[in-house]
Amino acid sequence: MIKFVKNDKETEEKEVNLRIFSGQDENIKLYDEVMDNKKAEESKKENLKYKFEKKEKQEKNNKKEVVKEYVELVLGNIKKFFSKEKNGTIKIVGILWGITLLSGYLYFNSLNEGLPKTVFERKDITKVVEKQKLYVFYPDNGQLVSEEIETVKPIMENDIIKETLYKNIEKLKNLKLIPNINEKTEVFYYRVDSTLYLDLPEKIFSNVKNPKEELLLIYSFVNTLTNLDSVEEVKILINGIDVDKVKYSNLKGKFKYRKDI
Repeated sequence: MIKFVKNDKETEEKEVNLRIFSGQDENIKLYDEVMDNKKAEESKKENLKYKFEKKEKQEKNNKKEVVKEYVELVLGNIKKFFSKEKNGTIKIVGILWGITLLSGYLYFNSLNEGLPKTVFERKDITKVVEKQKLYVFYPDNGQLVSEEIETVKPIMENDIIKETLYKNIEKLKNLKLIPNINEKTEVFYYRVDSTLYLDLPEKIFSNVKNPKEELLLIYSFVNTLTNLDSVEEVKILINGIDVDKVKYSNLKGKFKYRKDI
């Protein structure tokens, strides 16, 4: 009796090869799925590209049809125009008008070809700050001197007057020529044509010791304000009243720019 002996080594090799083949088969299936998905995506892209190109082509054809219809309309009207009895001058004018309309339409149509339908324009939002020079007068060693101050130029004329007046008061306070007043609540003004009415508090003259000092203080305001284009003369009021004088100087009249004091 013949007895078959199982070759364990050969069987084991077959099982290993089978497992390897099975793994390779799974990889092949996975690779095929990936390639199928990739082909499907490329097919979608090609379809979209085809639709887009078809739409563009259709739009161009529509434009050509519109141009063709417009040309036929213009030529038809010209033909009708000349079918009637007209004199030579009118015919020439008609030809010129027809050519002008046709060429103008074709020109502007050509400009629009290939341009994006929506154009975004970048606006320059940089704001230019305009400067102005102010001249502030103040007493110094028995005479009036001026100082140039550069500030941002206000838009309104009234704001220019206010800025000039406040700079003048600030300078006088820094030099201890006037007491520490609040110019926003104690100093007022209004303009009538080219005359500026300046209402000052009486205490602004409290540091004055003689007529010369008072006159220099008065003209520090007058010369500073009349340096503006809109002001030719200044009328000084004290506490809202038209007075003859504060201590020494006559305040009844109107003051104009004065160089030598």
